[in-house]
Amino acid sequence: MTDKALKRIILIGNGFDLAHGLKTSYGDFMTWFWVEQVKRINDTESKDWKTVSKGENAYKIYQKDDFFDVKFHEKESDNITNYDKPQKEKSERVVPNETDCVNASDNQGQNQKQKFTSVGDFQKNIEYKNKFLEIVEKRKTLQNWVDIEELYFEILKNCKDRYKQSESVYEIYTVEQLNKDFSDIKQKLSEFLKKRNNEISGNNDYRDKLNEDIVKKLKEIISEGNPDKVIFLNFNYTNTIFELYKDIPNATEIQIHGCINDNDNPVIFGYGDEISKDSTDIEDLNENAFLENVKSIKYVETDNYSKLLGQIGNEGLIRENYYDVFVFGHSCGNSDRTLLKALFENKNCEKIRCFYYKDDYNKTIDNIYRKFEDKTAFRIKICQKNKEQDVFPQFVGESPFKDEARLLFATETEKTTEDKYQVEGTPIGKEQSEIEKYKKENMVEVVFDNASTAYNNISNKVASKKSLKQDFYIGKYQVTQKEWQEIMGNNPSHFKGDTLPVERVSWYDCIEFCNKMSDKHGLRKYYNINGNDVTFNTDADGFRLPTEAEWEYAARGGKKSKNYEYSGSNNVKDVAWYYENSGTRALKDDEWSMDKLNKNKCKTHEVGTKQSNELDLYDMSGNVDEWCEDRSDRDSLSRILRGGSWYQIAWGSCVSYRTDYLSSIRADSNGFRLALTP
Repeated sequence: MTDKALKRIILIGNGFDLAHGLKTSYGDFMTWFWVEQVKRINDTESKDWKTVSKGENAYKIYQKDDFFDVKFHEKESDNITNYDKPQKEKSERVVPNETDCVNASDNQGQNQKQKFTSVGDFQKNIEYKNKFLEIVEKRKTLQNWVDIEELYFEILKNCKDRYKQSESVYEIYTVEQLNKDFSDIKQKLSEFLKKRNNEISGNNDYRDKLNEDIVKKLKEIISEGNPDKVIFLNFNYTNTIFELYKDIPNATEIQIHGCINDNDNPVIFGYGDEISKDSTDIEDLNENAFLENVKSIKYVETDNYSKLLGQIGNEGLIRENYYDVFVFGHSCGNSDRTLLKALFENKNCEKIRCFYYKDDYNKTIDNIYRKFEDKTAFRIKICQKNKEQDVFPQFVGESPFKDEARLLFATETEKTTEDKYQVEGTPIGKEQSEIEKYKKENMVEVVFDNASTAYNNISNKVASKKSLKQDFYIGKYQVTQKEWQEIMGNNPSHFKGDTLPVERVSWYDCIEFCNKMSDKHGLRKYYNINGNDVTFNTDADGFRLPTEAEWEYAARGGKKSKNYEYSGSNNVKDVAWYYENSGTRALKDDEWSMDKLNKNKCKTHEVGTKQSNELDLYDMSGNVDEWCEDRSDRDSLSRILRGGSWYQIAWGSCVSYRTDYLSSIRADSNGFRLALTP
């Protein structure tokens, strides 16, 4: 260690606020956003709703919202409940009539307002104006704020391609509309965080409990080695540092992305990976609209970045002296790549120490690794993981911050509490187990009906009565590369992308993943694996592959089946990524060849972006073939695959299509989804 003065830079990310009990996660925001929209629409006056058409197909519409139009049809109005009228049985919900909803001259009608009882009901009756919000809602894999910034950049790249080619295979809008939609979301974010920020001030009981649980411990960590100066490099927009840590000697805070209560330090929300080739291509367009949300450009509006880089006076924070970096709740993702690269690769940076919570350590270290061109420097600077000392402390008391009223997301069951709203099966204030949360967010329960049969048109085999005997859970989406990486620690896929389906996995690889998922969630393993010898624990509750009968029953829509040719539609393009539409231009079935497939850059696509089937399952047709549990009829070394893939013509995406591969084969067209026995 040098004898120069040591400075300590503390990277503050969203995990820091979450550790202090603040409900500021991406999920918290989306819950707040949708509940606020439902409350606001429920409070609208009847006169603001108008009848668009009359007769049997009449519907009413509310068009005064910036994010969406809200409408309901007379035939679908069981999704709407009028609280001002006595409630009937759930199967006979009251249907608002025209005077209830529209007729402004009827005083009684004006006072009776439509009430959506769930976010799920509400979302079924909207048409999006804000396309960015619509894409966010379709991407069920988004989990963190950095995912939203990276999504913006991804769409911006598609806008770039459309701008250059004057046409695109992507269903994306103009950069001007993208920026407006993104700005509207940012405005809502500021509104949400202002509310959260105000909850800290004046809550002495909360502050006392925080001091006991976390603040004292963090102050001790921050003061290790007696640094001459501490710089909180705060990427959050809240005042947590100022409220709780302002008494640390020789401490300075830089709110690099702005502060919600400071007009001189405006909120910055956008992308900061200007190093990538895509960023260079965007610059070369010479179109300023593409640069509207570039962080480096936004930084010049304040002196925050110049302070950090030590470019003003003698108070430079990183240029003049040696420093170390402590990471507190920051993912170090690529949306801040340019800034973090400058910070980490600076010759005066001596070490980087990553504090972690639960299983986020490896993800953060991977992101830090990506910031280094000199990998030797990375190995020298990064501190070895200390499982005892590097665990980030957490607030363990009951959060004083009032939860937003949470609405029932499923529409088939309605339950009410004193607060009117609850998550399905879980009253407000009660936590679901981790596995119940996982099933709710990522799986669909399929109820078996003996009256239904699932025919395979190729084998003429009746799959249901013979092999399907009970209800089961099946994954909404194909397993993604991000999920695989988190469980297995590697990514074997040919086409890289966190939200793309994992591929190049054998049947044996998949069942190993299932067992490790079971370990993670405290379930009994379904598979006994001894090399290539595999037996099933049929009474286990762990994750597994679906049987072929389960897969086909679910693909056809179960009890809700409409007998579509493909899973969810008779139009393959609505539901499947396959040979014709998985590349840069549309192809035809009669054009199939390996050469054309490669030249057209056909590939997998993000899960969940096509239309779902009757059970809200995605990609049961196309994208990647899915391994099933069953052996092939032809030989004992092969296993069944269902669903078709990006590689195949439309016929392969039919729900009746089946094929098999050797269980040990790893192909870039093969993936899987999970199943569970209730």
